[in-house]
Amino acid sequence: MVPSMLNSFAATWNTRLFQYRIALDDYRDKPLPQSYLDTLDTYFASGRAAGAKFLVYASYNMEMTGADAPLPLVLQHIAQLKPVLVRNADVIPFVKAGFVGAFGEWWGSTNGLDTDASKLAIKNALMSSVGSRTIVHFRAPSDIANWFPGNPAAAGAA
Repeated sequence: MVPSMLNSFAATWNTRLFQYRIALDDYRDKPLPQSYLDTLDTYFASGRAAGAKFLVYASYNMEMTGADAPLPLVLQHIAQLKPVLVRNADVIPFVKAGFVGAFGEWWGSTNGLDTDASKLAIKNALMSSVGSRTIVHFRAPSDIANWFPGNPAAAGAA
């Protein structure tokens, strides 16, 4: 991404908020290399230069197969992404939970990530890995109801 491209998109669509997928397809079985993390920093710097903001999500696939990574590796990836997410919090107001299953939409996991226990571990890791003002979006209200039972705000979520 270069600022001129983002400026062109902004002019065409009259927005400076863009969705950005952190593509983890090549890392289902290994840690993220520093070069990949550096590239993410470069992308966010380009967005900053263009006055853009990003709704970010990470996923291991863009297909119905739901191919993702085992939980320990997902948690490692989140820990590796933390410095990037925190460092660039000024251009990342929103993070979609991602990581789990098909399209990172929290269903259809090939590694059992769509269980209550795995979702809770990923939620906790994500919540501690973003900027203090960054909003983390979770797809299913039923997950929120599971995490905060008896909370009136989640009463209609199940």
